[in-house]
Amino acid sequence: MYEAGGPGPLFAMHRTTPDQGCVVGHGIQPAMRGIYQDIEETLRHELARVTLEKVLRDVLAAPRQPL
Repeated sequence: MYEAGGPGPLFAMHRTTPDQGCVVGHGIQPAMRGIYQDIEETLRHELARVTLEKVLRDVLAAPRQPL
């Protein structure tokens, strides 16, 4: 399922460069990059087990809710 979404990172960094003079801004991207990479690796591993067939099967098996 993950691969069907196309290429690209799961988490985006700031659109603009953080203020390098800021106590947090100067180190936020390197700190978050490592965290995001670890999370993305775990998520890719888990989603590799999910197929479109399984999702469709679950969707069709779900009970209908009254309108």
